[in-house]
Amino acid sequence: MDAGKRSGRERLILHEDRAVRPALFVERQLRYRTGRPHVRGAGDAVESVVSGCAQPPTHELEISAARVEAARQLDAAIFAPELFAEARRLAASEGDYLAAIQAAAHSTLRANEAFFRASSERSVSLRKLQQLRFELESLLEMAAYRGATAEAPTELSAFQSRYEAIRAMVKERDLLDALAAGTALKPELVAFEKRFRGE
Repeated sequence: MDAGKRSGRERLILHEDRAVRPALFVERQLRYRTGRPHVRGAGDAVESVVSGCAQPPTHELEISAARVEAARQLDAAIFAPELFAEARRLAASEGDYLAAIQAAAHSTLRANEAFFRASSERSVSLRKLQQLRFELESLLEMAAYRGATAEAPTELSAFQSRYEAIRAMVKERDLLDALAAGTALKPELVAFEKRFRGE
């Protein structure tokens, strides 16, 4: 049956099979693409796949590759490394049509999980960095305003260089390294700024 003539229910069933039940999805794909009747036996299904689908499941592999790439661009290798590694492993799997379509479906699932986890973790890191950078900038400005520029220019310059390095990390998307460096810098800056309060 032509894809444009399928009912909404049939498209929904195909979508669910594609994501959750790859083996059944293969059978439905064979029925739509080759006009063969539905195959009930597992052995018959495999035989039908081998004989009727010599070409790889290009569409499913493209979907899987696209989801893996989307997860990669969101730094899933950093924020969801295990899920992302599993998605990539499955995406690179080789085998017959049935094995390839199952691997592609599972790869898509893992890539989606990695994408959403990375999105969440990355957002948390960005919020923490935004607050941390504000605090570090404020401490540097207060130290300079209260006399550090004249009394301890070398120390102030060193702190400013470390802060600029953190900004560069953020620009390069090294968010976790930037967060770690900023967290280490903050107590040192607090102690430095306190020296010029005149208390």
